[in-house]
Amino acid sequence: MLRRAGNPLLVMAVVLALAGCGTGTFDSTYRVSVEDPTGAVVAVSVFDSSMGDTQDWAEKSLGTASPERPYEATMSAVESRLVLDGGPSKTVEAGLYLPELNPDGWYRVAFEPVDGAQQGVKAPFVPWEVPGNPAPAIDLRILPESDGSAWILDLTVLPTGPPPAAS
Repeated sequence: MLRRAGNPLLVMAVVLALAGCGTGTFDSTYRVSVEDPTGAVVAVSVFDSSMGDTQDWAEKSLGTASPERPYEATMSAVESRLVLDGGPSKTVEAGLYLPELNPDGWYRVAFEPVDGAQQGVKAPFVPWEVPGNPAPAIDLRILPESDGSAWILDLTVLPTGPPPAAS
């Protein structure tokens, strides 16, 4: 004799709950240092470029970084996920403003972090206005570490050539 598998409505509810989607907020903490042989203190801003990408917006979070004391900022991102899909954000995206390197815009930092694996990332330049001459991307060295629910990103801006002439 066949046994009944249980209440079909209960089974359907469990399946839908496990397959359901939701949104969550995922934090990323950025610790930015600039590799500079002079050891200079430099102005830095990490900002949510999806909320705004103007110079005024970037300057709201302006701080400084030095070899002894990195700039630090925490940002949240909202993602859609399956109900049982935990962990930190799958991708990271932020704006990086380095006015001493190039005051005419910011750099887009976007990548898929791999826990504990140092990554080289090219950050393309995004001008505040339509540029006459596009600026080159900058090289970043990023070490992402997960605490189980959020990223801690040690981000180092690698040396570049001389800053552009004032416009």
